[in-house]
Amino acid sequence: MKYTIEISIAGCSTNCAHCYVDGGFAPYMSFENYKICIEKLKPLLKFLGNSASVTLGNELFCNPYIDEILEYNITQLGDHFSYSSYYVPTTGIALLARKDKEKILDMLKKCRAKGFMPALHGDEGVHNSIVNNSIAYKKLFETEKFVSKYGFDVLFNIIVSKKLLNNFEKTLSCVQETQKSARLTVPVFVPTNRMRKYQSIRADVSDCLEIAKISDRIGIDTLNLIKHCNEHTELAVKDLICSGKYDYLKDKENSPKWVFVNVTRDLNVYYGNVGAHTEYIGNLKELSEAQLIDSICKLSSNYDYTSYFSDETFLKIDGLIHSVNADDKVYPSVPDCLYSLLDKSGVKNLII
Repeated sequence: MKYTIEISIAGCSTNCAHCYVDGGFAPYMSFENYKICIEKLKPLLKFLGNSASVTLGNELFCNPYIDEILEYNITQLGDHFSYSSYYVPTTGIALLARKDKEKILDMLKKCRAKGFMPALHGDEGVHNSIVNNSIAYKKLFETEKFVSKYGFDVLFNIIVSKKLLNNFEKTLSCVQETQKSARLTVPVFVPTNRMRKYQSIRADVSDCLEIAKISDRIGIDTLNLIKHCNEHTELAVKDLICSGKYDYLKDKENSPKWVFVNVTRDLNVYYGNVGAHTEYIGNLKELSEAQLIDSICKLSSNYDYTSYFSDETFLKIDGLIHSVNADDKVYPSVPDCLYSLLDKSGVKNLII
């Protein structure tokens, strides 16, 4: 089993419509609480060994103590914390506003960070409206220039939606001018009110095919998006289930054995993935070393299946979604399609 413990150290400078962690402004974790958090987690990390890692959320640079936090991680966590395997996600707004931004970038290099991944939703009007910040688009490209001068790679994460098609060629031209890499990302679905509202602008198959056609002109790899279009819609997955070709137990067995746990700024520990808590484990100030280890090791994988709905729900899913009006909106995976179908059917989810 693989384990990821995400520590929520701050809120965010934007409030994105597609945010699966319910982003937006939130109080930051104090450095004193952060040190308590790491000290309480260290025995667990030692027990789990190489199978465990620590990540930080949401927008790192909104925490005024991020430089101290990163330095503390380097001295206390060793290989349990590193940015070597993924890019640092950021809006750039909070980073550029800091007086110690150069120091922070130096610290990120010590954490083996190689690059940043800013999310882009479309042209300036579209981007700013989706992230609910009037300076977001401008700051995104300013961030690209700033971190590039420091030797970091930049990968633009272009979020696929219906609104992306508005002046899309102009958006791609702006990306092309930076001479940086870009990728297309289809947002996940989580059964929360924010994501339900986002469904109104989720791209359907025809939108995705048009986005892929235009993106291909500047060299973005669109093969996966095109392949996904017809295989990852509610219609396709409902047809799979109704035709008897869906095997939940087999799919669950083949899904990654990966447990996700979140620690909040108040040191509450929750079981849950992609920002949605499904079980309260306890508070780090109260849990003993043995209690924490025992609680975490008893958890089953929540990488995808059973992240938000019970085993019993998936085992009788054909009856639950029989009368659901499925559509051709595109999702990143089969589980996301199932979550949406079950949510439409009114089935109670596990989110607390």
